[in-house]
Amino acid sequence: MMNHEFSSFCNTLIETTGFFEGTILLVGKTDSGKTTLMQCLLDAFKRRGRTVSLVDADLGQSRIGPPTTMGYLPPGMHTHTAILFDPPALHFLGDTTPAGKIEPAAWYTAHLIQLGKKYGRVVLVDTCGYFGCAEAERMKILQAEWGKVDLIIALGEQRELCFLQEKAASSVLMIPPCSGVPVKTPQQRKAHREALFQTYFSRVRFQRIDLHRFSSRPPDLSPWIEGNVSSQSFLAMLSGEKKQYAYNGLLCGLWDTRGVCIGLGRLRRLEILEGWAQLAIPKVLKDDVHTVVPGILRVGPTGEEMGRID
Repeated sequence: MMNHEFSSFCNTLIETTGFFEGTILLVGKTDSGKTTLMQCLLDAFKRRGRTVSLVDADLGQSRIGPPTTMGYLPPGMHTHTAILFDPPALHFLGDTTPAGKIEPAAWYTAHLIQLGKKYGRVVLVDTCGYFGCAEAERMKILQAEWGKVDLIIALGEQRELCFLQEKAASSVLMIPPCSGVPVKTPQQRKAHREALFQTYFSRVRFQRIDLHRFSSRPPDLSPWIEGNVSSQSFLAMLSGEKKQYAYNGLLCGLWDTRGVCIGLGRLRRLEILEGWAQLAIPKVLKDDVHTVVPGILRVGPTGEEMGRID
């Protein structure tokens, strides 16, 4: 299916569903055309006067918020590029893949959908290309169930997506992937993320934060989400065999006094015995940092990915 066919499909979908209102979850493998289809749907709904909220749940190739986060845009803010790194709502998962964190990823997706429903008659949700295992399938189902999704549009082969029809309570519409989407190599995707990190951390301030403000659990995560959240505190991790420099560059989520995620910081210096750490924080983030939750991905001063901590 080419791009113009996507546009035709979107127009037909909207007209045959009586000018659809609700939440659409886009599901498909990497380079299947989810982002292209999302833009076509956005354009088609806006032409018909629909207010549309966008949710970006693609941690690795995020377009709303920096990599390792999920973001949300309300109607009327879709063309404001200045807020793509600082959207109205943001959630941090600490890695560019949801593997090992499917329940937090699904709960955060559902939370952003609920925000989107407050302001838009239509909510479009872009998801990541994490596929090929039972964990990935369960995450898609949880995203649909917890987000109370009305329609799943699945791009790909029937055999890859049949689990949606078998398990999802939402309506499921399967279509072929977009043949006009350029296929990116893992190296190209990594280079794209690194360019985003470089831009995000291009202008920073340095802030010293006491280690007692570090937590293993995000303050904006529902207390009933237990799976995949470490029970070990960051201070306990630091007391292990790893050297202090092994944590240099570690990406950390930042929360304000209200428990709202405000963005990312980069661990620049760690002084365990003295009980503090120094973070590089983008200057655009003005709010005071109250809680810090370490991720697992390490990033250099110019955005280069330096691997993950164990």
